[in-house]
Amino acid sequence: MLIPETSTTLRMIPPAAQRLMAERVGATVNETAGCHAVYVSKLDAVAAIIEQAATAK
Repeated sequence: MLIPETSTTLRMIPPAAQRLMAERVGATVNETAGCHAVYVSKLDAVAAIIEQAATAK
C-alpha cells in the first residue's frame, strides 16, 4: 500500500498517529512538510509519488 503523502504539520490526525496507521498496514510513506491540503500545496511532490505508485510492480 502506498500513502502518497502524510503532512508533518497536520494536527487533526497527528503525524505520529499517521505513521502508526501507515505502519500497521505496511504502507510506504513519503512525509513532507505542508498543510492539511498537501495535495494542493505540494503538488509536485504528490505527483511524483503518484507516478511512482503507477509504475510500481
